[in-house]
Amino acid sequence: MDGALRDQIKSLHLFEQCNRVLATDEVWSRRLAEKPALSDWDRLYLAGLARDMADGIAAIHDHSDLVLRLLDTYKQASEKERYALEKVSKYASVIMDDTEGVAHLVNQALDHLATHGPAEIVELQNKAHELTSIEGGVPVGDLKRKTWGHIAVIAGFAMLAGSVAMAVCGGPVGVAAGGAVLVLAGALLQKGIDIVMEEP
Repeated sequence: MDGALRDQIKSLHLFEQCNRVLATDEVWSRRLAEKPALSDWDRLYLAGLARDMADGIAAIHDHSDLVLRLLDTYKQASEKERYALEKVSKYASVIMDDTEGVAHLVNQALDHLATHGPAEIVELQNKAHELTSIEGGVPVGDLKRKTWGHIAVIAGFAMLAGSVAMAVCGGPVGVAAGGAVLVLAGALLQKGIDIVMEEP
């Protein structure tokens, strides 16, 4: 159970990291939309947000091994320990209703970050530079919608799958996170799935 507890705590950390990127993106987009004329302070603040998002995306990618480990536990539970999925599925029914589909989308999210993440990071760093350059340009846009969706999939899945791992060991699913966090994880997973499944 110690390993499952460690993974659940790590999954909570990853969940929080993903949420930080998504929340920062919301602030970034809103500030750019509300302030057509940016003061020097605004520029420094927004540049910091862009750098934080770039660092956050890199950190999420660095947790790929944890997500893959949770994915293995999730697949095993779907084949042999359905009771563990049942305990967690009350927070997100999709993890039990469509285990193959969820596993596929998690793999797709990891692939997306591996292939598109570096370009997204460079773009965010360029936006930070643009904000603080002598020319003082104003960048437009926020995280690409698909990237937002894939990060949401990783966030929701990691938190829920970490709880599945605990349930497999007979432990309480809310050791590292109360029910409210698992409800949020379920909502984030579903929102991410909806965005990723949108027509291109």
